[in-house]
Formats: sequence, structure tokens, C-alpha cells
Amino acid sequence: MFLLLYSSPRKVPAALRLIVFSLTIIFFLSFFLSIFFLEKAETKSKFWNKAEALYLIPTSPRWKPPAGRGREPGGKCSLPVVSIHTDASGLFGFEKGIYTMGNGFWDKDAYAGNMVSAATKWWTLPANYQMRGMNYERQAEIVFFDSGTSDPVPAGIRIHGDATRAFPQKSLRIHFRKKYGKKPFYRQLFPDDTASPFSALVLRNSGNDWDRSLIRDALGHSLVQHLRLDSKNYRPVVVEINGEYWGIHQFCNYQDEDFLASRHNLDAKRILIFDGSGAVRNGRVEDEKQLSNMFSFFRKTDMKVKENYDSAARIIDLDNYIDYIIAEVYCANADWPYANEILWKYAGKGGDGDHYSDGRWRWMITDLDLGFGFNTRSSYGRNMINELIAGDSPEVIFRSLSGNEGFRKIFTERFNELLNTLFHPDTVCNKIESMKLSLAPEIPYHITRWRKPLSEEKWQEEIDLLYEFARKRPEFIRSQLEVME
Repeated sequence: MFLLLYSSPRKVPAALRLIVFSLTIIFFLSFFLSIFFLEKAETKSKFWNKAEALYLIPTSPRWKPPAGRGREPGGKCSLPVVSIHTDASGLFGFEKGIYTMGNGFWDKDAYAGNMVSAATKWWTLPANYQMRGMNYERQAEIVFFDSGTSDPVPAGIRIHGDATRAFPQKSLRIHFRKKYGKKPFYRQLFPDDTASPFSALVLRNSGNDWDRSLIRDALGHSLVQHLRLDSKNYRPVVVEINGEYWGIHQFCNYQDEDFLASRHNLDAKRILIFDGSGAVRNGRVEDEKQLSNMFSFFRKTDMKVKENYDSAARIIDLDNYIDYIIAEVYCANADWPYANEILWKYAGKGGDGDHYSDGRWRWMITDLDLGFGFNTRSSYGRNMINELIAGDSPEVIFRSLSGNEGFRKIFTERFNELLNTLFHPDTVCNKIESMKLSLAPEIPYHITRWRKPLSEEKWQEEIDLLYEFARKRPEFIRSQLEVME
């Protein structure tokens, strides 16, 4: 617009050209001043050993100075507290701090090396928090305050997540390793679970929902935890880092081979885990052939033939797969099936009748933070069943199995059963209400600390969207299931 106005001066009034010129100058001044002051704020990292400086250190291009600290140190909290004690330079130092933008963001040479351009998404920009692996895991001590105070537990912490690691408040993954002095960590962390050994846990920032309801992912996992698949346990907590209030997080399992081994009494070394794309999460590269053979079978085989369908039931756990598809469809997960698909199988020897060591492929539910009406692609009216059957869906297995009349009948009956029970509007609304009440006393402090959600009123609007989804989703699904009859 600016170039157009000044390339055709006779066509544009002088007053309008002056206004546009002034606005352009203001824009560029604002941009460069914001960068200048952000960089100045970043230099506060040299004061990392002073607790009062930590909450003033920028942690994202979208970071804004807090309205306050949130809760004062030692203030009474309505949620359990997870207190992290660590050398602050490892998290917030300019050079090596994994929680900050740091040198990785301000080193302009990194931009050329990573081919950064004006089209680059802000969450992919170079920064310290983008670093991954053991070299970017920091030693810490973790103290749990719930019914009582635990002894400090030695552990390693690192940034967790993909795009969401660029958010101001980040998810942290905690690893309990022998090198730190204790493996595994044994404790009852989740009210609905027994005491369990943990090799790793996640303090989640609620993912993409961190500035919205803060409960979408936890809600989804709590609704499906009694289905025939593996999901995460969740527990809302408040985190403190070196005494500083760090806001609401969701404590949850880290879904790796140790997680599955602990749940199903298996040898973690013999568990194969893959992304839906075929990438190996646990196993060997040569194990990819097993996955590609499985997909090839469903791509080429006519499931109308009973013998073929029987073979399919020996390759994958059909009950698990049906519940997996139902869970994703009900939640209207906008970040699936093109992402967030995890498959696993046990490659070791199992005993007679041992269900989970039978060598069949199974699925785990992972991130659901982009479901439950998060955006238009996760609306309560979205017809995901048609999408799965259509040719452009990556779910070749569902499309193949849907050719079998018996499968369609089992799938439809199971979905209707769950719509009348676990996914009944009253059941889901009660779950939302319970989660809302658990967070409500802490929300004002969290907003003060992170300036997200924008206000308590905006947070309540997001909760109301969840209620609306819970009330309306079942009827849309019932009509969409007609295509399976």
C-alpha cells in the first residue's frame, strides 16, 4: 500500500500520503524499539542468581512482562505444588539457558544457517529452547507438596513439546536416571492410579490450549482412560522454579517404552514404538519394515473376504483400534490423523494368553489439546468419519476395515454405547465442571504471572465452549454414523 501510494502521487491526496507515511514510520519505530527493549530485558539473565529476576526474563517472542509474580513465595495454594530447584543459569542463562530465547535467538548467524526468512513461523525461529537431547537436559531436585512434603528427588529436566516449546510458559519433561541418583521414581501421583514406578513425567503447559481453557487435553484423556487403549493420567499442579511462582501445569505420564512396560508388565527393550509417519520412537531402523508391511497389507487386501478380516484381527488389536478411532473422532482432534498418531507392539515372547505380548499392533492416545472446539476444524459438527473413509485420509486401515460389514456393525454399536455412557453430555459436563472448579481459585494468579488467558472472563468463555461441545457433539456423530450402516 505504501509503495502504491507513493508511486502514483497524482492519484492520491497529499493528506492521505502523509498519514500513510506517518503510520509507516510509527510501525517501524515500534518494531525496532520492541526488539531493543526485549534484548535489554534478556540481558537480565546475568542476574539469574537473584530469584526476583527470573520472572522478568523473556522466554518467547510472544512473551510479555508479567503483571506481577502471581503468588508470593510461600503463599498458600489450592493445588498440589511441584517445586523445582536447579542452577538457574541452566534454565535462564543467556548462553545455555534452555528455557529462554537466549543466544540462539539473538545470534543472527543462526538465521542464515537455518534459512530463516520473513515467511518463517515465529514458533520455529532459532532459540535456546529449541535445543533437544541429553546435552540440553539440566540436573535438578524435585519436591512434591500434596498430602505431605516429599524428600527432594534428583532428576534431569528438559523442554518438552514441538511448536509449544516456543510459548512463554513451556512444558517440562522430568527424567529419573541413575546418573542423578535415583531410577525409577516410585510414588502415587495420580488419585485414580496405584503407586507406580516412573522413569519420566511431564509437567505440561496444556499445549496449544495454554492460553485458552488449560484443560482440553486433560479432559480428553480423563474421558478415555477406561477405554481399551493407553492414555495419560493427569493431575493439575502449580510449579515453582527456585522459589518463583511458575503457574498452573498438568502433571502427566510421558508415553515411552517404560510407560508401556510398567503398565503391561513387559520388557521395555522389546517394545517397538512408531509415529504414524513411520518414524522410529523406540526400536531399530530395520524394524520399520514391520510397520510398512502392516500398512501394505491393509492397503492391498479386500476386507470383504472373511479370511482376510480374520488375518487383520491377528495383525492389529481390533478392539484397541476401534476405541482409538472413536476417541479421536469424538474429541474432533484437529491435529489428527496427519499428526499425533503413535503405534506400538511387543516384539518379545509372551506367555500363553498374555494379551499385550501377543505381537499385535496397538495405538496410544496422545495430544488432544486441539480438540473440543478449539478451532473450526475441531467443531462439534465436524464429520471425521466421512473424512476417514475418503481417499485423502492417511487412515488407510480404517478405510480398509470399513469395507467389512461386520466391522462397520461393531464400530457403530461401540460408538453408540460410548455416546450413551462415557461420552454422554451429562458425564462430560460433570467432568468439565470438576476440572473447572479445581483450577478456578488459581486462575487469577496464573493470569497475573503469564497474562494468559487474557482474563478470567475469557477463560470462562473457553469453558463454556467445552460445555457446548459436550452437549452437541453426540447428536452430530449419531447422524454421521449412518454412513457405516
